[in-house]
Order: sequence, then C-alpha cells, then structure tokens
Amino acid sequence: MIRAQEDERSRIARELHDDLNQSLAILGIELDQLRQKLPQDQADLIARAERLSTRAQEISSEVQRIDCTLPSWTTLVSQPR
Repeated sequence: MIRAQEDERSRIARELHDDLNQSLAILGIELDQLRQKLPQDQADLIARAERLSTRAQEISSEVQRIDCTLPSWTTLVSQPR
C-alpha cells in the first residue's frame, strides 16, 4: 500500500516538475523572442526582458535542486520518530 502511494506521489511530482519546467522554458523563449523584436533604442526594455529570461532559468534550476533534495515518501515513513 505504501509503495503504491509512493509511486503515485512520484508520478504526480514528476508531472508537476515537468509542467513547471516546460512553462518556464516557454516563458524564457518568449522573452528572448520579445527581446529580439524590441527596437535597439529601447535599451531599458531589452535589459528587463533579459533579466526576466535569466530569472526564469534560475527558477527552473531551483525547482530541479529542490526536486533532488526532497526525500522520498518511503524514506520519511521508515524513519523512527
């Protein structure tokens, strides 16, 4: 029973992780495209788009880091209290 719950939680976590990272990747791509279409005399907007794209990449990396550091459900259940 615990194994089935762990498998289901892992599947849901993977889906959430994948969906979030995919959304962040799309956001970064769209920001890069926006930056490329901005006129060169809009330096402040270009810089802002670059910062937002970088931030999206940082958030994606942070999600991956958190995902790798979270203990599995079976590890938590098997630990003595």
